[in-house]
Order: sequence, then structure tokens, then C-alpha cells
Amino acid sequence: MRKFKKPTINYNLFIILFFLFPSITQAVSPTKIQGIFNGEKTNKILFYETKDTEYFSIRNIAELCGADLYWYSITGKVVFKINNQNIVFYFNSRKININSQQINFIKPTLIFKDVTYIPLEFLESKYFKNLAKLNCTFNRNSKLLILESITNVLNPRIYEEPGLTKIIFELTEDLKYSINSDFPKNVTINFYKGFLEKNEIEYNGYLLKNIKLYNENNTGICKLFLRNNIKDIKNEYVTKPDYKLIIKIYGEKPEEITEISSETTVGLTTFYIQDKQNLQKRKIKIVLDPGHGGEDPGAVGPNNIKEKDLNLNIALYLKDLFDKEKFDVFLTREEDVFIPLIDRTNFANEKNADIFISIHCNASPNKNKKGFEIYFLSEKASDPEALATQNLENSVVKLEGPPTEEKIKLQEILWSMATVEFMNESSKLCYHITQNVVKRLKLENRGIKQAGFFVLRGASMPAVLVECGFITNPIEEAKLNMKNFQKQIADSIYNGLQEYLKNYE
Repeated sequence: MRKFKKPTINYNLFIILFFLFPSITQAVSPTKIQGIFNGEKTNKILFYETKDTEYFSIRNIAELCGADLYWYSITGKVVFKINNQNIVFYFNSRKININSQQINFIKPTLIFKDVTYIPLEFLESKYFKNLAKLNCTFNRNSKLLILESITNVLNPRIYEEPGLTKIIFELTEDLKYSINSDFPKNVTINFYKGFLEKNEIEYNGYLLKNIKLYNENNTGICKLFLRNNIKDIKNEYVTKPDYKLIIKIYGEKPEEITEISSETTVGLTTFYIQDKQNLQKRKIKIVLDPGHGGEDPGAVGPNNIKEKDLNLNIALYLKDLFDKEKFDVFLTREEDVFIPLIDRTNFANEKNADIFISIHCNASPNKNKKGFEIYFLSEKASDPEALATQNLENSVVKLEGPPTEEKIKLQEILWSMATVEFMNESSKLCYHITQNVVKRLKLENRGIKQAGFFVLRGASMPAVLVECGFITNPIEEAKLNMKNFQKQIADSIYNGLQEYLKNYE
């Protein structure tokens, strides 16, 4: 028995197959298509299509989702092992054995040109979903296979204050857990019947080095690797209104932090407004702007995914994060309606917002363009591509009708309000968001850019426009349409804002 060993094939079998499965003779030659796992990892997959179904190389599927394969050429079978579950496929048979239970599918497992193929029917079945903890989607138009983890323990969010690091795990259901501490080196958290997305998060904080996430024996495991300056570790399990586990790591405060006056640093979700008389503490106000809406769909992807819908989904996830941490959060739209660009900025000013974030997805005639980029306001675009994005996003004004004299005057006033002070702060916010998005999602970093977006003009607060990815790229369109990916984009923007606020002066 050898892992990933190719089976010895008797090609005389195809004489029999010709009569048993005549549809195979009408199949086209195998081709390579794109596979995506959890919106990040991509692999080429050998794809084989008959007139009535689609087949995928079992080896490529295993490579994509991290499963193990064991070949048994003499008995004519291959074992697909994932999450300590065994799925046995028999060559050229409709029979599949799942943990000793035999299941008969409509389509057989096939061998063609020394490659074993499994049918789409199995990948879309409840058996694969329950055992592999994966949802499978196949887009026939773009020939794209998408596998997405089904998780009940979401990726942790990390908050850092002087002398304290909080790690919050949100759960989709009530789970038993245990915490084992090899104090002060690391902490291991076991979520029984939990499943999380395999990941390694390089954090490099003052108290926390990194986090490793994986699954073993029907248990989701998180290992926290700590620094040497830890004083104590506590945990709190919350059941209402949502399930979550909070880990609190206490340590000595850095010297540079302890020297700062308590009047100038107060954590992450509140800050002090200095006037001539006194210091007033209040919540931070955030305005989130889901770009486009209503009769303005924004950019449309090759598989007819509309930008306006993705923007709103990400904004709603982001609002949920801010609400839980007791920010004051407002959305320029909470449903599929059209809002003029000028009204979005006015809304932020009327709310006396401290931060304005406009959420978008990028587009290009070149379907291969990909990556994350972020903008702050400038009268002149920073490069030709920034100018093209500016023109694309500003083109929505055509739907607003001819400009009135009142609107023209208002635009002039708003532009004069775009002070250098806010531009500088906006550039800092761009930096922190970019660092978090690229680190968490491993997206291509297209950088921080400047352009004259109408939606940012006149914002009397730090304001940025986020382009989460290229909806015109079939692979990124698929990623952007994944709930997990949207949540991770929201998490990254949120964490970036938190880091910005820690350094807010």
C-alpha cells in the first residue's frame, strides 16, 4: 500500500466499457480546469466530460482539499481519506463504501488514460458534504470547481490592548470545549464536534506569536503560541445572543505603552475627543457604504454575479462585527436601492462619522487581472489604472440625472472640505486595512492608490474606498461569492480599522 501510488491499468477493460457505458465513447478528451478551495488555494484539475455528466480526477480533488489517497491496484479500489473518514471507490463501479456502509450511485467511478475519475454526483452528494465537511459547487459556464469548508468554529478575531490580548472564537452552535495550557509556551483549545478552517495565522504581537488551526478526530483544535512575558490566561464562554469563546491573555505592558498618559489611550472601541475645555469619551461612529444598488448593479461578473449584492453582503458582515464591539454603525443602504453618490457622503457628515468606508469590487476588460487595492481621495489619480477605476466608479452619476445648480455648488463645497489632514489619516487607514487583508486572505496586493472618487469628496473624516477583488476575473468572482471569503474580507477590514484606532492621535 502506497499513498498516491498510481494503479496498474488493464486497458482491455475499455473493450468491456465500450459496451457497458456507451456514453463514455462520446466524451471529449480530458482537459484541465480550475479548482478553488476556501477562496484561497487554487489547483488545476483534470476534467472529463461525457454527454450526461462531469468527472474529476480523484488525485487532483485530494490535492485540492488536503485528503490522503491509498491505492489498491490488485483489488481495484482507492481509499479517499479525509477528516479520519474513509471513502472507498471501486474502479469502474457505481459502488462506493463509506465507513463500511455500501452506497450505490447512478454514475460509476471511471478510469481513463491511467487516471481515476469520480463523478460530480458524488461531490455534490450529502455523503461528501457530511464526511468531508465541504460544500461543492461546479460552474458549468466557466468550468470552475469550488470547494468550501463547512465550519462551526469561525476564524478567531484578535484584539490587542496594553497588557492584554483577547482572542474571540465565534461558534455557529453550542459546543463542548476544553483548554490545555503548557504555560507559558502555548495554549491548546479543543472544540468537540467542532470543525474549523485549517489555517496558520502569523500574528507577531506583544503577547501572542501565532495561531495554528486544524481538525483531528472529530475535534476542531486551535493552538496559541505565546511569548515569554505572560502573567495569566482566562477564558469566558458566552451563549447569548451568540455563542463565542473569549480567551484573555494577560502580560506585562510594554514600557513604551505604560509611559503614555491614560488620557490618550483607552483601548480600541472608544477614544477621547479633545476640545478647549475638557475630554469627552464617546463611541466611535462608523459609516459603511455598500457601493451601487438598485438600478445600478455595479460591475457584473462572467457568471452574472452582481457587484451590488457582494458589496452589501460584506458591509452587513462588517456591521455585525462593529455592532458586537459596541461601535455606532450606520449603513448608507441596507437593501437593494439606488443612492446618489453625493447623498452617501452627506449621510456620513450628517451622522458626524469618525470613519467612512465605501465597499466595492473591481472590474477590468482583462479577465486575468486580480488582487486587492484600496483608495483614498486625491484630485489627481495616482496612475492610469487608478484613473480607469475612478472613471468606472464615478460613471454612476449618469443615473442621477442632469446636475442641478444646487448640486454643482454642493460638489464644490464638498471638494473644498477634503482637507490634507483627512487625506493623511485616510492613507494610514488604507495601510492598516491592506496589511490585514493581504495577511489573512493571501490576495495579490495591488497597493494603496489615490483617485478623485465622487463618493469620497467632502467626507469630513478619514474616508477610504475598498476594492475587494476583481469580479471580472472568474476565479476571484467565485471567491467573492463565497460566504466564508466575504466574512474574512469583513474581518480583515475590521481588524485593520482596530489597528488604525490603536495608533489614533
